[in-house]
Amino acid sequence: MPPDRIVLGADSLLSVEYFDSLDKIASRTCPLLQKGAIALSGGTTYTQLFPLWLAFCRSFPDASFFPVDDRVVPFEDPRSNWGTAYRHFLKPAGKESDKAHFASSEQQYRDILYTCFGSTAPVFDVIFLGVGDDGHTASLFPGSAYLNDRSSLVLSTKSPKPPVERITLAPGVIKNARHVVAVLWSSKKKKVWNG
Repeated sequence: MPPDRIVLGADSLLSVEYFDSLDKIASRTCPLLQKGAIALSGGTTYTQLFPLWLAFCRSFPDASFFPVDDRVVPFEDPRSNWGTAYRHFLKPAGKESDKAHFASSEQQYRDILYTCFGSTAPVFDVIFLGVGDDGHTASLFPGSAYLNDRSSLVLSTKSPKPPVERITLAPGVIKNARHVVAVLWSSKKKKVWNG
């Protein structure tokens, strides 16, 4: 029987890889962090991966990092995904300038994307996703009407748990990424995985 811990790698085809440690996931995903526009999720899995990426990858000179989603809280609030990513990954990695990709509103994040990617829809080289116990990814929650939205860049959404107000990359942007990696890391999340 495969381990409880799985990482999904999605390119043009879906592939599933099983790992028995976050160290192995960090080592396997490290090459994807080396260059291009990379969107990072928050949550407990990524808080654990950040120091491992720093240990395995060491530097990221050709990468620019962006949030996948965030809670609408101040940057300094420990619940801020981007604040957490900055403190535990970006600053130690020497990527302090990517702190500027923090947004406190849907419009602000849309403006950041237009500034960084130009007037066309952003195409991320890699988007790293997590999956919540309820099956949500990014701040896209199961059963919501916006899951079929392929034209928006950024959405304001509401979480069933506090903090309620969220900002997230829209489904179309996630779908258009060159690589999408979803890391599921908890036996509690087995129920959301049907593979």
